[in-house]
Amino acid sequence: MNIMIISYVIFRDMCHFKPYNMKTFLWRSFKFCMAFSMLALLSEMLVCGQDVIVKKNGDEIKAKVEEVLNFEIRYRKYENLTGPVYSMPKSEISQIRYENGTSDFFAPVPAPSTPQPVVASKPQIADLDIKPAKTGEILLLPVYASVLAGVVVTAINTGQEDRFPMRYALLANTVIKGSLIPISVSRGGKTRKNVGVSGNLGLRISGWVIFGTSMATSLVTGFYLTENVEDPYVFYFPIYILDAVSTTFFLLDKSKTIKQAKSLQNSAYLQPSVNIYTDYQGHKYSTIGVRVTF
Repeated sequence: MNIMIISYVIFRDMCHFKPYNMKTFLWRSFKFCMAFSMLALLSEMLVCGQDVIVKKNGDEIKAKVEEVLNFEIRYRKYENLTGPVYSMPKSEISQIRYENGTSDFFAPVPAPSTPQPVVASKPQIADLDIKPAKTGEILLLPVYASVLAGVVVTAINTGQEDRFPMRYALLANTVIKGSLIPISVSRGGKTRKNVGVSGNLGLRISGWVIFGTSMATSLVTGFYLTENVEDPYVFYFPIYILDAVSTTFFLLDKSKTIKQAKSLQNSAYLQPSVNIYTDYQGHKYSTIGVRVTF
């Protein structure tokens, strides 16, 4: 709630700045960019810091799994981690996706009189589930192109009186990265949600921090430093370096996401296990569990 209030205040200030007060505009632009970056970072941490229980009817429960027993699991609701412990029969559960990226699949079946080897079936993952992350990779190519163009234009115009070419190149780069990078990251997030993989959270966090810094610095440099500093060229090249680093971090995260999804699709890392249990009435059951690791 505090984050939402802060974001509202910053957005309200952005909408009421005086056009002729450039310093106020730049300072509020800086605050808005950093707030956007922090909100994106917090959303990544909130999405990835929980277990998800997937029921056979398709319902998903955000939880913290406390214990997996023979016939049931025990968990706490994610909204109240210090609250009561709930239990659910394994027969109602299809899958558990843990916060560390591993998953458990459950398929209880009646046990034969003589236990036989059981081969676990492959998870049903379609190519369409992986396609959004691949699209996100393609969306990063124009960002690399704008970085390269900006470096070339800045190098050519260094020391020249006319500063407009490199200024326009920087502003064009700011628009391209500011629009395409968030879309690209969201496409990778869709694949992670569809397949149940985690990608590389550390790279995403680092990418968002660098991206926010680069956006804020680009606005300050493009609108103020280019005209008011004697030698603004020293600010341009570090911006393009930050852009290249953040884009590369997001690209590596998407590559990791695609690799994990394909590994799960090909069942290369499935570890099936069969256990025989007897309930209080003497009925025997075999529980097939599949743990996925990367």
